[in-house]
Amino acid sequence: MFGNSDPIIISETNPFIVGELTVFPSHLQCEGTKLVFRDILHIGWFWQSTTIGFMNTQQMRMSLYIRGSSSPLVIGRSSMYVASKLVTAYQYIAKETFESRLGPYMSQLEEHGYFLYGGAKFYSDGVIDSEGNRFNVNDVEIAPFELFCRQGGWFGPRLKLDISIDKDVLLGILGLIIKHPQAPDTLRATAQKRQEAEQAAKEAEQVANNILMDVFALIGKFCKADGRVSSEELRVVTHFMRNVLHLDDDMQIKAIAAFNRAKDSSQTFKFYANRLRNIYKADRDFLVGIIDLLFEIAVADNELSAKEEFLIVDASLIFGAQGTAYSRYCDAKSKRQTDEKKNRQKEEVHYAKVLGLKGSCTKEDVKKAYRELATQYHPDLAQHLGPKLREVAEAEMKKINEAFEYFQRKYGV
Repeated sequence: MFGNSDPIIISETNPFIVGELTVFPSHLQCEGTKLVFRDILHIGWFWQSTTIGFMNTQQMRMSLYIRGSSSPLVIGRSSMYVASKLVTAYQYIAKETFESRLGPYMSQLEEHGYFLYGGAKFYSDGVIDSEGNRFNVNDVEIAPFELFCRQGGWFGPRLKLDISIDKDVLLGILGLIIKHPQAPDTLRATAQKRQEAEQAAKEAEQVANNILMDVFALIGKFCKADGRVSSEELRVVTHFMRNVLHLDDDMQIKAIAAFNRAKDSSQTFKFYANRLRNIYKADRDFLVGIIDLLFEIAVADNELSAKEEFLIVDASLIFGAQGTAYSRYCDAKSKRQTDEKKNRQKEEVHYAKVLGLKGSCTKEDVKKAYRELATQYHPDLAQHLGPKLREVAEAEMKKINEAFEYFQRKYGV
């Protein structure tokens, strides 16, 4: 539109200045007023070239229609050079605001099947309605700042519109309609379905976020179960956020806030567990995963406290599911206890045999057997025997004492 030019580079430290207008990457300043790009609703642009004799003058005017302002901000320039700095400023601002200016027109088109511009209705099927007269977008002619169209030959109705406001947006939409015309009813139905799908997706995302917050609330209550939150537990929670859930920075902040609120709140662990159960009662894998996570947090410091185990069991009962890791732990614990019991039984049989007892024996049986054996093997009673026999007596008495001490511990003999 304005000829070829090298792209300009605008930064906070190197803004683009045109008279009273200063253009930054994300905002403008004009006569002391700061404007962000999203507040520019429309852009008006007019450029007139006049040649008198050998003298060419360029008259340019950019009008910015600002949200909340009753009148546009107008910046004008008069130049003898085609490549005016105001042209460059307009191109940059138009590019940065194109999507936001396009949005309202497209919303009208999808809601009504047409959008309004200059008092005319531009329909999605290519029909233009102006004061009851209908034109076709394929017959449109574009001048620098005007749109022309006629119907029914030279003597038929004519359409003439000033297109100096949002011309770039208007031409973009007309190009889209020419390439992909749609019946207004079809466009509205398609847009309605898409909006419903987007709304459903937003609601589903909100539900997922709420559930995520409940998960971290449950974790917060669990971590505080033993009175403190250890650094090892926090490392597991952080790893879960970043490497398992892959939460972005914003969601991590929300998750941490839910964690902190819950750990110091009056709500109970069961409250959050029941909320998750009510939502995910049909998803056993999810509930099992939560229990496994709790167990991983609990053993992060290499110790499963009684309180932590109590809450894991509580969650298992509420969820109606057993955590895989905790189940393995319980199986290993049960096997260890069984092995220890068997070893104790073997040990008892061995020491009973040393005392000459068989099967179950009482305190009195132990005392009686010990006294009888002590009278036979006590070293004081073997002083008159030779060295070899004394050694045998001492070794035997040592075994008898070990057996008696075992039953002392068991029965308090």
